[in-house]
Order: sequence, then C-alpha cells, then structure tokens
Amino acid sequence: MTVAYNLEVATSGLTNFTKILWRWHGSVWKSIYKELAAWLFFYAMFSLLYRFALNDYQKHIFEDIVAFCYLHSDFIPLTFILGFFVTLVVQRWWEMFNCFGWIDNCALYVAHYVIGNDEDTRMVRRNIIRYVALAQALVFRDVSPVVRERFPNDEAFIAAGFLTENEKLAMDSVISSYAKYWLPIHWAFNLMHKARRTGHIESDRAVELMQERLREFRSGLTKLRAAQWVPVPLAYTQVVFLAVRIYLLLGILGRQHVDGGRHANIHSPLDIYVPLLSILQFIFYLGQVKVAEALLNPYGADDDDFECNWFIDRNLKIGLEIVDDAIGREPPLERDVFWQDRVFNSIYTDHRTSNSRKRYKSAALTPNLFHKLSRTKSLRLPGSYDNHVEVELERGTKFGGSHHNLSSPPKDESNTVIEGETNANQQIGTNGGFITIKVEKAESVDKLS
Repeated sequence: MTVAYNLEVATSGLTNFTKILWRWHGSVWKSIYKELAAWLFFYAMFSLLYRFALNDYQKHIFEDIVAFCYLHSDFIPLTFILGFFVTLVVQRWWEMFNCFGWIDNCALYVAHYVIGNDEDTRMVRRNIIRYVALAQALVFRDVSPVVRERFPNDEAFIAAGFLTENEKLAMDSVISSYAKYWLPIHWAFNLMHKARRTGHIESDRAVELMQERLREFRSGLTKLRAAQWVPVPLAYTQVVFLAVRIYLLLGILGRQHVDGGRHANIHSPLDIYVPLLSILQFIFYLGQVKVAEALLNPYGADDDDFECNWFIDRNLKIGLEIVDDAIGREPPLERDVFWQDRVFNSIYTDHRTSNSRKRYKSAALTPNLFHKLSRTKSLRLPGSYDNHVEVELERGTKFGGSHHNLSSPPKDESNTVIEGETNANQQIGTNGGFITIKVEKAESVDKLS
C-alpha cells in the first residue's frame, strides 16, 4: 500500500519532480478531489445566484455577508494550528515505523549461537524465530484493522503457520486479564536456556546476547502498542479538523467577486469566474490536513499506510531462511581480486560510470581549502591551521622543490610523481592517482606547481 517514488527522484531535476505530480495513488489529488469538487460546486452556485438571481437590495446583503466572511476568516489561526499538528503527527508516524521490529538481527544471532544441524537444534532455531514473529503478529492484530481482518482469532494463527495446536493450548492455559504479547518471547527465552543446558549454545554470554536482541525487538513492539494506546489528544484533533473545514467553508462566500464600491477593501478589478488562487489555497490547506489524518493511524488501508501483513510475512520468511536454509551454505575462503594490488583501484563494469561523478572530498572546517590543482596553481594555508587538509591533484601533477619531512612517499611513479617542500609534519599518499596531504599546524605549504 505504501506508494514508492524514490527512484523517480533519485536525481534532482525539474522533469523528475514534475513527473511525480501526475501520480494518482497516494497523491494530494486523490485525497482532496471530492472535497474540492463539492467546494467548487457551491462556490459556482453562490456566484450564479449573485449574478443572475438577486435584486439590488439582495445583492447589498450578499455583499455584506461576503465582506464579513472575508474579513473575519483570518480570526482562525490556521497556519499555526495546522503546521504544529502536521509536525507532531509526522514525527509520531516516523517513530512508530522505527518501532516496527526487523527480525534480521534476532535471526542472525540465533543462527550463529545455536550450533548444530540435527533435527532438535533446527527446531530450536526455527521455533525461536517463529515465536518472535508470533509476538509481532499478536501486537499488529490489536493495532491494525487490516491484520485483525486476517487474524480474527487464534485459530487463524494456526492456519497461517504462526502457532500450533499444542502451543495454543499452552497459551490458553496461561490465565491473564491482559494481552499475552509477552508469552511467545517467554517461550523463546525458555528454549534458549534448554539449548544452553544441552550444549547447543556454547556459552552463557551467547545466551545473554541473543536475549538482548529479543528484548530490543520486544521493546520496540511495546512502544508501538503504547503509541496506539495513547493517541494524539482527541480535542486537538477535533480543533484542527474543524478549523480547516470552517475556514474553507467561509471561503465559499468570502472569496466571491462582488461589484460596486461599498466594500472597496474586498473588491477586485478582475472578475475571473474560476477562483484560481482560492483553489490553490484549498489544495495546500486541505492537502496538509489530509496527510496528517492519514498518518494519524498508519495501520489501516490508505495508500500510504504501513503494509503490516506484508511485514509480518516478510519477517517470518526471512527469519526462517536465516536460521535454517542459510546454515551450512557459506562460501569457501578465497583471495579477493584486490589481493595483489598495492593501491586500491575501484572496478567499474562501465567506464562511463567511473567518470560520471566527481570523487568524494571530505569536509573542511574552513571553506576554499580544497583546490583541484593544475600545474601552475599553488595552495597556501592560513597561519596556525590546526586540522587535516585533503587536496585532490590531477594524475601526474608534480611538486616543485626538495624533500623535507616527507613520510610514505608514493613509489608508483607511473601513477604520480611527487616532490614537495613544507615546514611541518606532512604525510603524502596516493589513492588511484590522487594525493592526500595531511598538514598539522602548518604555517603554509607553498610552491605546489
């Protein structure tokens, strides 16, 4: 359900961002088109009524109403209320996503600390991961109507493979007046202790590390459940909802074009039948509040809501693959392709890719300290400069002068020829034809030509 568009805007540009304006699913157009159509309909009705159906006396009354709505609509502090509300909701939405719980770390620890390929050991690893996924599914069932529809009862967990009949009996035997989110994690901890006693886990430290990963996973689910239990205060949500809608309703009358000079402060010399600026304001204000309303509870079926069912299935599948399918399928140890290289050079399958972007330059505290030097330029540093400076030089650039206080000079003269002069400690090395100069407390570095 989440609408992805990141690849379309991977490179910033007018055309790339213009393309996403025409997307429909998850767009501002889809979220507001019904309200905008209704607003334009009533705006047109009042405009036609004023132009063709009212007499002069009735027009005067209508103009007074328009002036009242226009002048007093600013009494609603909409910008402040809406901006603060949207910021709060987006921040809360991102925190809830960060508490989702990715099972990968738990599975990796279990896979490498529960040792053995016999059937009992495999069952220990698989059951631990399945219990962790079950705990997540139990929490999601209580926060997401979509997951609740998929798992209306515990029998649905059995049908989906998250739970067995015996485990359901064990769960039912535990009497609690609260939700039993903790119970599958309790089972997982118990399996770890049994594996330690039978020797499938080699140390107490390994048990501690695995339990720490499961504790972090469970803590994230607890925060997620708490965020749903304590939502944004209802009164604040009501205030924002009413403020935006009332402001837009006042705009139906307050943005009407009126004739005459009785209300010169609202009279416009241009009589445009379509209120373009009012439509833009409608899109911006209502679009913001629609985003906030959608993110207020992101566990439903909206276009940008979290795909909870997919996430539950993904965690169970990936977890089982890590702790079972990947065991014993590690590649043999061998030398990499850079084994004999004295200087590391990146490999690109396409030569154009290697030259398509500038090389990375680390940040400096003082601007203009990085210079791409030619044969005639020189670099001078400010006095008592206490930092490291990195300078990129073209392949084959030469230093004039004699060697002084140089350490680790490059030996591949086909790549770069270096001679230098300095009055401070200096280290020079190469990286693919480029030179990194590190100067500490240098008064100056002259005659780089």
